[in-house]
Amino acid sequence: MFTTELSDNWDSLLYSICVSSEKLIGYTSFKISDEPLMYEMYQNYPGSNDRVVRLMSDDGRLDFYQNGAPLNFEKIDMYKNRRKIQRISKDLLFNYAENLGVSIFDNDIYITSGVSLEIKEGWSSGS
Repeated sequence: MFTTELSDNWDSLLYSICVSSEKLIGYTSFKISDEPLMYEMYQNYPGSNDRVVRLMSDDGRLDFYQNGAPLNFEKIDMYKNRRKIQRISKDLLFNYAENLGVSIFDNDIYITSGVSLEIKEGWSSGS
């Protein structure tokens, strides 16, 4: 489980770890933000096509984007709504996470006895 805030761009670290690993590592990420508006599910697994579904605000306009084969639990009829704002919601993404076995609201998923990566931000003055 890798959690981060959308604004800090640490999700790019997850991507870099997965693509540079000697092991074939795949992942699914969710980006959920109301300001700026960003609702996204992105799935990357070696040997398969990436899947992305996204609704975002771009210079005040809503942009809906999808690419790759839909996953079996996706509610693809929602993506046909005339109003883009009705195509994806936070609740829909929470439902997708549940279908992948991740209960976002269960605090126990954020606790692990396994190996963890802790990153402490800081700068050395070099002296």
